[in-house]
Amino acid sequence: MTKYARIIITALLLTTVLLLASCGGGTETPATDPVTDPVTDAVTEAPAKDIIISDGEKCYYRTIVQSGCATTISDVANDLKATCYDKTGHQLWISRDGSEDPAENEILIGTTNRPESAQIAEGLKENQYRVCFVGTKLVVAGGSRGAVVEGAKLLLKNYFEVDGGVIKLPENLDITGEIDMKMATDLDSGWNDLVFEASNNIDLKYQIWMPANYNADKEYPCILYMHSAGVRCDDNSHINTGEAKFLRNFESGKYANECIIIAPCCPTTHKWVTVNTWKELKYDFVNTKTADYMTATLELFADYREKLAIDDNRLYTYGMSMGGFAVWDLLARNPGVFAAAIPVAAAGDPTTASTMGKTAIWIFHGTADEAVPYQSAINMHEALTAAGRTDVKFTTFEGAGHGIWAKTADTAGLFDWLFSQKLD
Repeated sequence: MTKYARIIITALLLTTVLLLASCGGGTETPATDPVTDPVTDAVTEAPAKDIIISDGEKCYYRTIVQSGCATTISDVANDLKATCYDKTGHQLWISRDGSEDPAENEILIGTTNRPESAQIAEGLKENQYRVCFVGTKLVVAGGSRGAVVEGAKLLLKNYFEVDGGVIKLPENLDITGEIDMKMATDLDSGWNDLVFEASNNIDLKYQIWMPANYNADKEYPCILYMHSAGVRCDDNSHINTGEAKFLRNFESGKYANECIIIAPCCPTTHKWVTVNTWKELKYDFVNTKTADYMTATLELFADYREKLAIDDNRLYTYGMSMGGFAVWDLLARNPGVFAAAIPVAAAGDPTTASTMGKTAIWIFHGTADEAVPYQSAINMHEALTAAGRTDVKFTTFEGAGHGIWAKTADTAGLFDWLFSQKLD
């Protein structure tokens, strides 16, 4: 073979090898898209936009509360208003939900007729609150009024700060939390200082006495204790006054761990009953409505009758002066509920005597009472007797004035008589 022939053959063999290699041994290689290098830089979200509540020019928002809202709600709304004015010089006006059409820029506090309030409150437990924006509406919601107030206070404390003369909040604001609340099952033995949120928007302060070693499988009698006008207060101290001798005797007696006592507190500007003077010889129940704080008390009483192991056949009520008026009011408007009642130095409506059912009654009064005339007790006793009642006791303290609290509480056999009474 000549030199040139060998060169040609070698060239042909190399060409064949290269062709086979480029074809993958006869297998077709699919086309691929160009490969893009991965992005290695971190992706950051856009910062939350601030929503301006008030600045040096004006306040852009208004606060909405429920018409007839509780004072605790209106108080915290006023706190927001005052803070806004102090820091920016502009008022954060407060409106009732029924008096203003919905607007975009509103701070909704508690239960309102705006759907956003219900939306955020849904699912919250009694002790939980949440503060957040729904669109441009700032909603302060809670499972109870106490929780709403706590959420609003937290908003005020931590977020209503001025930055360059401006109160502004991040649009992604979302504050959640819980407050300490004693549930029925968490009550301590002895006195518990609490607040009840009634449906008529009254925040009713009250004390409740729980027996030691409370047993939910046992039924306990319950006393509704109604204090006088003289110890009305705003701090739940009504059970620690001189007139509370009944409670002191109870606490040290043999029934202390056998009974529950509910003692609501009437504030200084209100009454248990709707009367203009305590010196009336009778109290007209027929033509007067139930007082607001009595309505709240009845709701509180019903709430605990449902939650606690209370014997509905052994419900009692005791009251002095205004509290005694309340006792007569309770018997007249709620016949058949109480097994026994002790009205002290008080007047009732004799026309209701026949409607008081089977309630055993023990009346106490002083003959020299100048605040509530002794004749008012005589009138009630005579009316009950005329109605055929033979189970009414009447104790008179000769020469005694209005303050017969200790004399009544120290009456021999008082507690034995009370706890022996049953409806059935």
